[in-house]
Amino acid sequence: MDRIADGFDGEPGVLGATDWELANTEVFRAGITDEGERVIHKLGDPFKLYGDPWEADPFVRAEGEFPPWQP
Repeated sequence: MDRIADGFDGEPGVLGATDWELANTEVFRAGITDEGERVIHKLGDPFKLYGDPWEADPFVRAEGEFPPWQP
């Protein structure tokens, strides 16, 4: 949480960054519209559709049963 709030390794955190700085980091604020929510729902869950790209890494892989990763 501290890294997200205050930044890490030279990257800004949410509390001290401009919107432009945040758009170029992993921390990104999004205001999804109702139409955007409908599109996301229509596209489906990418993990269920394509598998987990990090399945071989126990530190970042998703929890759950997914098909094998298909890039």
